[in-house]
Amino acid sequence: MPIALAKRLFIWTVLAIVMLIFVLVAPVRLQQYAFRRRAERLYSEIQAVEYGKTTLAQTQTTFREWRPAYDASGPYTVNDCPAVITIGDFAYAHSEFFENHPRVLRAYGILGGRPSWVRASVGIDNGVAHGKSYAAYVEVFPKESEAVGNTPIGYGLIGEARVAPELRPEEAAGSSHREYWIGGPGGCEVCIAIWVRVTPDAPAEEMQRLTSFDFSCLTRWLTPCRDKWDMMPGAWAQAEKDRTVPIPAAQH
Repeated sequence: MPIALAKRLFIWTVLAIVMLIFVLVAPVRLQQYAFRRRAERLYSEIQAVEYGKTTLAQTQTTFREWRPAYDASGPYTVNDCPAVITIGDFAYAHSEFFENHPRVLRAYGILGGRPSWVRASVGIDNGVAHGKSYAAYVEVFPKESEAVGNTPIGYGLIGEARVAPELRPEEAAGSSHREYWIGGPGGCEVCIAIWVRVTPDAPAEEMQRLTSFDFSCLTRWLTPCRDKWDMMPGAWAQAEKDRTVPIPAAQH
Protein backbone atom coordinates (compact mmCIF):
# COMPACT_ATOMS: atom_id res chain seq x y z
CA MET A 1 0.00 0.00 0.00
CA PRO A 2 1.42 3.41 -0.98
CA ILE A 3 2.53 5.54 1.96
CA ALA A 4 0.26 8.41 0.91
CA LEU A 5 -2.79 6.12 0.88
CA ALA A 6 -1.87 4.65 4.25
CA LYS A 7 -1.62 8.15 5.74
CA ARG A 8 -5.02 9.09 4.36
CA LEU A 9 -6.59 5.93 5.77
CA PHE A 10 -5.00 6.63 9.15
CA ILE A 11 -6.28 10.21 9.17
CA TRP A 12 -9.80 9.13 8.17
CA THR A 13 -9.78 6.43 10.84
CA VAL A 14 -8.76 8.92 13.51
CA LEU A 15 -11.41 11.38 12.34
CA ALA A 16 -14.04 8.65 12.40
CA ILE A 17 -13.12 7.69 15.95
CA VAL A 18 -13.20 11.33 17.07
CA MET A 19 -16.57 11.82 15.41
CA LEU A 20 -17.97 8.68 17.05
CA ILE A 21 -16.79 9.85 20.47
CA PHE A 22 -18.35 13.27 19.86
CA VAL A 23 -21.65 11.72 18.77
CA LEU A 24 -21.74 9.65 21.97
CA VAL A 25 -20.51 12.30 24.40
CA ALA A 26 -22.30 15.40 23.12
CA PRO A 27 -25.91 14.31 23.88
CA VAL A 28 -24.97 13.12 27.37
CA ARG A 29 -23.13 16.32 28.25
CA LEU A 30 -25.74 18.59 26.70
CA GLN A 31 -28.57 17.04 28.69
CA GLN A 32 -26.45 17.30 31.84
CA TYR A 33 -25.95 21.03 31.36
CA ALA A 34 -29.62 21.48 30.46
CA PHE A 35 -30.54 19.80 33.75
CA ARG A 36 -28.07 22.02 35.64
CA ARG A 37 -29.68 25.15 34.19
CA ARG A 38 -33.11 23.95 35.31
CA ALA A 39 -31.75 23.12 38.76
CA GLU A 40 -30.25 26.60 39.09
CA ARG A 41 -33.49 28.25 37.98
CA LEU A 42 -35.53 26.22 40.45
CA TYR A 43 -33.10 27.21 43.20
CA SER A 44 -33.46 30.88 42.24
CA GLU A 45 -37.25 30.62 42.41
CA ILE A 46 -37.27 28.82 45.75
CA GLN A 47 -34.90 31.47 47.12
CA ALA A 48 -37.42 34.15 46.14
CA VAL A 49 -40.05 32.59 48.42
CA GLU A 50 -40.25 34.82 51.51
CA TYR A 51 -40.95 33.27 54.88
CA GLY A 52 -44.27 34.44 56.28
CA LYS A 53 -45.02 36.58 53.20
CA THR A 54 -45.33 34.50 50.04
CA THR A 55 -48.87 33.19 49.77
CA LEU A 56 -50.12 29.80 48.62
CA ALA A 57 -51.62 31.46 45.53
CA GLN A 58 -48.26 33.04 44.67
CA THR A 59 -46.51 29.72 45.17
CA GLN A 60 -48.97 27.96 42.89
CA THR A 61 -48.47 30.60 40.21
CA THR A 62 -44.67 30.63 40.45
CA PHE A 63 -44.23 26.88 40.41
CA ARG A 64 -47.05 25.94 38.02
CA GLU A 65 -44.65 25.02 35.20
CA TRP A 66 -42.74 22.68 37.55
CA ARG A 67 -45.91 20.69 38.22
CA PRO A 68 -45.39 20.38 41.98
CA ALA A 69 -46.89 17.58 44.01
CA TYR A 70 -49.04 18.78 46.89
CA ASP A 71 -48.62 16.48 49.87
CA ALA A 72 -52.05 15.71 51.29
CA SER A 73 -50.95 12.74 53.40
CA GLY A 74 -51.12 14.62 56.71
CA PRO A 75 -53.81 16.55 58.58
CA TYR A 76 -53.62 19.39 56.08
CA THR A 77 -56.22 21.80 54.76
CA VAL A 78 -56.36 23.53 51.40
CA ASN A 79 -54.37 26.41 52.92
CA ASP A 80 -51.45 24.43 54.33
CA CYS A 81 -50.65 21.71 51.85
CA PRO A 82 -46.85 21.42 51.24
CA ALA A 83 -45.68 21.72 47.62
CA VAL A 84 -42.81 19.47 46.50
CA ILE A 85 -40.92 19.67 43.19
CA THR A 86 -38.43 17.02 42.05
CA ILE A 87 -36.46 17.14 38.80
CA GLY A 88 -33.59 14.99 37.60
CA ASP A 89 -31.25 14.22 34.76
CA PHE A 90 -31.68 11.53 32.10
CA ALA A 91 -30.44 8.77 34.42
CA TYR A 92 -32.90 9.81 37.12
CA ALA A 93 -35.77 9.80 34.63
CA HIS A 94 -34.80 6.25 33.59
CA SER A 95 -33.57 5.03 36.98
CA GLU A 96 -35.24 1.61 36.75
CA PHE A 97 -33.47 0.83 33.48
CA PHE A 98 -30.07 1.91 34.79
CA GLU A 99 -30.53 -0.02 38.04
CA ASN A 100 -31.06 -3.16 35.99
CA HIS A 101 -28.12 -2.42 33.67
CA PRO A 102 -25.17 -1.27 35.83
CA ARG A 103 -22.70 -1.56 32.93
CA VAL A 104 -24.77 0.85 30.89
CA LEU A 105 -24.80 3.21 33.87
CA ARG A 106 -21.02 3.05 34.08
CA ALA A 107 -20.76 3.75 30.35
CA TYR A 108 -23.09 6.69 30.89
CA GLY A 109 -20.68 7.99 33.53
CA ILE A 110 -17.65 7.52 31.30
CA LEU A 111 -19.36 9.58 28.62
CA GLY A 112 -19.88 12.43 31.09
CA GLY A 113 -23.24 11.55 32.60
CA ARG A 114 -23.70 12.39 36.27
CA PRO A 115 -26.83 10.74 37.77
CA SER A 116 -28.41 13.48 39.85
CA TRP A 117 -31.61 15.14 41.00
CA VAL A 118 -32.77 18.17 42.96
CA ARG A 119 -35.84 18.64 45.14
CA ALA A 120 -37.46 21.84 46.35
CA SER A 121 -40.39 22.24 48.72
CA VAL A 122 -42.43 25.00 50.27
CA GLY A 123 -44.34 24.51 53.50
CA ILE A 124 -47.62 26.42 53.72
CA ASP A 125 -49.30 27.36 57.00
CA ASN A 126 -52.52 29.38 57.06
CA GLY A 127 -52.07 30.25 53.41
CA VAL A 128 -48.49 31.62 53.59
CA ALA A 129 -44.99 30.17 53.29
CA HIS A 130 -43.91 28.76 56.63
CA GLY A 131 -40.71 27.05 55.54
CA LYS A 132 -38.85 25.92 52.44
CA SER A 133 -36.09 23.54 51.45
CA TYR A 134 -33.79 22.70 48.57
CA ALA A 135 -31.78 19.50 48.24
CA ALA A 136 -29.36 18.23 45.59
CA TYR A 137 -28.09 14.70 45.00
CA VAL A 138 -25.25 13.59 42.74
CA GLU A 139 -23.85 10.09 42.23
CA VAL A 140 -20.19 9.44 43.00
CA PHE A 141 -18.93 6.40 41.08
CA PRO A 142 -16.74 3.70 42.75
CA LYS A 143 -13.42 4.66 41.15
CA GLU A 144 -14.07 8.30 42.02
CA SER A 145 -14.94 7.45 45.62
CA GLU A 146 -11.54 5.88 46.23
CA ALA A 147 -10.28 9.37 47.01
CA VAL A 148 -12.55 9.42 50.08
CA GLY A 149 -11.74 6.59 52.46
CA ASN A 150 -10.90 4.07 49.73
CA THR A 151 -14.59 3.26 49.40
CA PRO A 152 -15.02 0.15 47.19
CA ILE A 153 -18.51 1.22 46.12
CA GLY A 154 -20.03 4.45 44.96
CA TYR A 155 -22.24 6.65 47.09
CA GLY A 156 -24.59 9.58 46.91
CA LEU A 157 -23.35 13.09 47.68
CA ILE A 158 -26.22 15.09 49.17
CA GLY A 159 -26.68 18.68 50.23
CA GLU A 160 -29.85 20.06 51.79
CA ALA A 161 -30.73 23.58 52.91
CA ARG A 162 -33.90 24.18 54.88
CA VAL A 163 -35.47 27.35 56.27
CA ALA A 164 -37.62 26.45 59.27
CA PRO A 165 -39.38 28.41 62.04
CA GLU A 166 -36.88 27.21 64.63
CA LEU A 167 -34.13 24.69 65.24
CA ARG A 168 -35.04 21.29 66.61
CA PRO A 169 -34.00 20.72 70.24
CA GLU A 170 -31.15 18.37 69.29
CA GLU A 171 -29.94 20.84 66.65
CA ALA A 172 -30.03 23.79 69.05
CA ALA A 173 -28.10 21.75 71.60
CA GLY A 174 -25.37 20.99 69.07
CA SER A 175 -25.00 24.46 67.59
CA SER A 176 -23.20 27.54 68.89
CA HIS A 177 -25.67 29.73 66.98
CA ARG A 178 -29.38 30.24 67.49
CA GLU A 179 -30.02 31.08 63.83
CA TYR A 180 -28.63 27.98 62.14
CA TRP A 181 -27.42 24.40 62.46
CA ILE A 182 -25.07 22.51 60.13
CA GLY A 183 -24.80 18.73 60.35
CA GLY A 184 -25.85 15.57 58.59
CA PRO A 185 -27.84 12.35 58.91
CA GLY A 186 -26.83 9.60 61.27
CA GLY A 187 -26.14 6.10 59.97
CA CYS A 188 -25.86 7.04 56.31
CA GLU A 189 -23.75 4.15 55.00
CA VAL A 190 -23.90 4.84 51.27
CA CYS A 191 -23.94 8.61 51.25
CA ILE A 192 -22.03 11.69 52.30
CA ALA A 193 -24.41 14.48 53.24
CA ILE A 194 -24.43 17.99 54.61
CA TRP A 195 -27.64 19.44 56.02
CA VAL A 196 -28.26 23.06 56.88
CA ARG A 197 -31.20 24.40 58.87
CA VAL A 198 -31.62 28.17 59.09
CA THR A 199 -34.27 30.17 60.93
CA PRO A 200 -35.88 33.38 59.60
CA ASP A 201 -33.93 35.29 62.28
CA ALA A 202 -30.67 34.80 60.36
CA PRO A 203 -29.45 37.88 58.44
CA ALA A 204 -30.20 37.72 54.72
CA GLU A 205 -26.53 37.58 53.69
CA GLU A 206 -25.80 34.79 56.15
CA MET A 207 -28.84 32.82 55.00
CA GLN A 208 -27.75 33.17 51.37
CA ARG A 209 -24.21 32.03 52.15
CA LEU A 210 -25.23 29.01 54.22
CA THR A 211 -27.90 27.79 51.82
CA SER A 212 -25.93 28.22 48.58
CA PHE A 213 -24.94 25.32 46.33
CA ASP A 214 -22.09 24.80 43.88
CA PHE A 215 -24.07 23.59 40.89
CA SER A 216 -20.94 22.51 39.07
CA CYS A 217 -21.38 19.29 41.08
CA LEU A 218 -24.13 18.39 38.61
CA THR A 219 -21.87 18.67 35.57
CA ARG A 220 -18.28 18.12 36.71
CA TRP A 221 -16.77 15.26 34.72
CA LEU A 222 -13.00 14.91 34.87
CA THR A 223 -12.80 16.38 38.39
CA PRO A 224 -16.07 15.16 39.94
CA CYS A 225 -17.54 16.32 43.23
CA ARG A 226 -16.75 13.93 46.06
CA ASP A 227 -17.40 15.55 49.42
CA LYS A 228 -19.41 18.10 51.40
CA TRP A 229 -17.23 21.09 50.51
CA ASP A 230 -17.88 20.41 46.83
CA MET A 231 -21.66 20.54 47.24
CA MET A 232 -22.13 23.39 49.76
CA PRO A 233 -18.80 25.22 50.20
CA GLY A 234 -20.24 28.12 52.22
CA ALA A 235 -21.93 25.88 54.78
CA TRP A 236 -18.89 23.61 54.99
CA ALA A 237 -16.54 26.54 55.61
CA GLN A 238 -18.83 27.81 58.38
CA ALA A 239 -19.06 24.35 59.94
CA GLU A 240 -15.27 24.11 60.01
CA LYS A 241 -15.04 27.55 61.59
CA ASP A 242 -17.64 26.65 64.20
CA ARG A 243 -15.64 23.58 65.25
CA THR A 244 -13.18 25.90 66.94
CA VAL A 245 -15.90 27.85 68.77
CA PRO A 246 -17.00 26.30 72.09
CA ILE A 247 -20.74 25.76 72.56
CA PRO A 248 -21.93 28.06 75.37
CA ALA A 249 -23.11 26.42 78.55
CA ALA A 250 -26.83 26.37 79.26
CA GLN A 251 -28.06 29.26 81.42
CA HIS A 252 -29.95 28.38 84.59
